[in-house]
Amino acid sequence: MKKVLINSMIIWLPLSAAITLSFAVLYLTLQQNIRMAANDLPYHEALDVRNSLVKGGTPQQVIAPYKQLNLSSSHSAFVIIADQQGTVASSATLSGHAPLIPSDALQNAGENGINSITWQPANGIRNAIVILPYATAGGRGYVIAGQSLIEGEKRMTILSTIIFTGLVLISIVSLVITILFQYCKIIRVV
Repeated sequence: MKKVLINSMIIWLPLSAAITLSFAVLYLTLQQNIRMAANDLPYHEALDVRNSLVKGGTPQQVIAPYKQLNLSSSHSAFVIIADQQGTVASSATLSGHAPLIPSDALQNAGENGINSITWQPANGIRNAIVILPYATAGGRGYVIAGQSLIEGEKRMTILSTIIFTGLVLISIVSLVITILFQYCKIIRVV
């Protein structure tokens, strides 16, 4: 029986490593897909706002249709318009003020034409934001649109549990099958 277990482990350990690697790739793929999908709504909102500004709308006019929300209690989409001096207009507040976007995130958007990041303005508040630069006759600035990551993170927690459970079950089943196969091989030889 000892020989069966040793031979089984020699076969099963590389198989287990391959199974674990496959599940890790699956997890990372799903996690990245969910996170990148969180940028879709902010990207389209930022694009629409930028187009309205370029067509002559003022920041206050463009922001007006958006519901005013507090980032600490709402998961809805929001839009912020900023220039080099700071926030010009915002549909979002945090602690009673328009939230400040990191200047390096704005600079990166200016250099690359877009910047999509995970932004955590306070503990427990994580947002997917897309930053687009704009230029009008009135000056240059940035459109920042975002939404909470809470729903995507909840979804990923559920998927993580399913993936981990699948990994454990498949690992156990593959070990049992490997042991049975080795045991049957020895019985045939004797």
